[in-house]
Amino acid sequence: MDQAQWTGLVSKMRDNYRTPLSDSDIQSIGLYLSAAYGSEERAPLPVAQAGNLDDLLSRNACLGCHALEQKIVGPSFKDIAQRYREQPEALRTVAGHIGEGGSGRWGQIPMPPFTGLSSEELEHLARYVLEQ
Repeated sequence: MDQAQWTGLVSKMRDNYRTPLSDSDIQSIGLYLSAAYGSEERAPLPVAQAGNLDDLLSRNACLGCHALEQKIVGPSFKDIAQRYREQPEALRTVAGHIGEGGSGRWGQIPMPPFTGLSSEELEHLARYVLEQ
């Protein structure tokens, strides 16, 4: 599907499931889904920018589904940190969940996999989440 189709599907989710998404959130999620699963190409993040957290969060539309302290579509970063922080393999676990996606850990709405991210980018995002 292309961006318009993915955006329409996310909009339908908002309407049917009363998911608290703004029009801007829907556009960001639609863009991500079209790049990750659709017909639009997504350029990999250059290694030189791998350390730029704001860029990682923005390019991957993380904040369209997650917020620092409140549930949006997915759990808040603070809730994720609270669940995993004390586990011995927390960094590896959270990075794996970001990269592989999945469903059922936090409810029915699935998290798409972020297969285009390098291991360094996944670790950087996971470390940020666990520090909340």
